[in-house]
Amino acid sequence: MIAFLTFFATYECIAQTSLMPVECGTMKELTMVLAEYDEKPFAIAATHRTTQGNVAENHVLFFVNPKTRSWTVAEKVSDNKYCVLSGGTNFSLISEKGNGI
Repeated sequence: MIAFLTFFATYECIAQTSLMPVECGTMKELTMVLAEYDEKPFAIAATHRTTQGNVAENHVLFFVNPKTRSWTVAEKVSDNKYCVLSGGTNFSLISEKGNGI
């Protein structure tokens, strides 16, 4: 994930009472970084944020490399701006029996 620092500007996001660094960039820049890890689109979900009474819908994108089990989660925050929220290793699905956590 160190490669993100080369392509993305770093922004700080306020989540409750703590600051979390978030790397953001264009889809082209995100795709270049994901290619280094051979991560492919896995899932998409809608997210809703309320700011000053206005609700905005964005999308969270999940990318996974099934062989190495690396993963990245990014949020589309504007037309061509995506912010990486997190990434890591040891991706696995949670079974109905609760295995995987």
